[in-house]
Amino acid sequence: MDQMTGASTGAWSRRAALMQGGAYLLLTGCGGDGGNGSSAPPVAGPAPVPSPVPSSTSAPLPAPRYNLAIATESWGDGAFKMEGGAAISTSAVQDVTVDGRTIRLRQITLTDAQSIIRYAPQPSPFIAGRTYLISFYARLASVGDTFVWMRSVVPAGRGHEPKLLGQAVTRIWTRVVAIGPTSVAPVSEPTIGAGAQSGQGMPILLCRGGAVSGPVTLFAGGLQIEEVPQDRVAIAVMGDSTQNMDGNPRDDQAAQSPSRWLSASLRLPVFNRAISGNGVSQMAARWNTDMSPLAPNAGWAIIQGGVNDVHRGVALPVIQDAINQMAGMAERDGMRPVVCTATPTHYADSAERVVRDQLNGWIRANFARVIDLDAALRDPTDLQRLATANTIDGTHYTQTGDRLAGLLMAGQPFWSAAAPNAYEPVA
Repeated sequence: MDQMTGASTGAWSRRAALMQGGAYLLLTGCGGDGGNGSSAPPVAGPAPVPSPVPSSTSAPLPAPRYNLAIATESWGDGAFKMEGGAAISTSAVQDVTVDGRTIRLRQITLTDAQSIIRYAPQPSPFIAGRTYLISFYARLASVGDTFVWMRSVVPAGRGHEPKLLGQAVTRIWTRVVAIGPTSVAPVSEPTIGAGAQSGQGMPILLCRGGAVSGPVTLFAGGLQIEEVPQDRVAIAVMGDSTQNMDGNPRDDQAAQSPSRWLSASLRLPVFNRAISGNGVSQMAARWNTDMSPLAPNAGWAIIQGGVNDVHRGVALPVIQDAINQMAGMAERDGMRPVVCTATPTHYADSAERVVRDQLNGWIRANFARVIDLDAALRDPTDLQRLATANTIDGTHYTQTGDRLAGLLMAGQPFWSAAAPNAYEPVA
């Protein structure tokens, strides 16, 4: 995974401060395609009044701030609330340098699935109806990696939008909409827009969840909260068992799938609606039930299919028609379609392999946004088979294959969403 590095001011001055302090950043690799409409033209106003020339004794004006957080370094103070066995050490600290700034990380232990650290500052920086990015830096204290969440996923909440932590210092973030000064809503329920969800209380910075067992010890610090434009940034996935090997189409926390690598890499919610055994006609038939309801949050729809159809002898025009139909429904729902090529299966005979090649050639030539899973996962010495490291049975992916597929998806140039500005310490 890539290592990426009050209330009286009013909306205009807040946005101006954001823009002057550093323009909104886009996720690395984003292209112009990801925009959501052109910028509004400037509004003409009265001629500016010249500013008085300061005297030699005038103090320089302070630079506008965009980090709305308070107490960002001292995670042990009263702004940080620990629940369910979570603990912050007052003595175990690490100083790290990120982008030329020294950031103090404090040791945190999440003992069980119910362990949560919540941010509840006074005064609150949140204004109802506005959207915020909440970010900080973290690393595991031990060898390996694990997934955590920046919202509640207990006792059995949706597992989408995991955050991957390893030993390297990583910046993670999430997006929330303020319901009021003491309540924000993350994208907890996929079918309800964040701004329309009921209040979730003050933001949750860390939740261990139930995907791992035993305590998780990490170091975290450098909290930043900044206002960003409202947008539908989540990704919805329609597919078959190559995207849902666990057989759970509803974002289980422990699901082994490319989606969690895609989500963790982009730091965006990904809603997996793949179902094992589905052909593309079956996917199209359930689109209105499974994909359309995700549109309040999702601006993208990944369409992956064709593996089962080819092996079952479905005619190429039938497969193409169903994929076209899904792409059209995605656009109708306000989601941008992204189509994946079909990966090999060793069960295919020679005629089926010809159809798969024809299908993939058609996909590559006819869609603006394509993720070429076939080219990335197949054996370079035998293009009709998956590479040994990527498959458990000739069709489905290993964890290595899941990771490769998810990071390939994340690395495409068309995703776009606001990412945090450079870290701004709070004095």
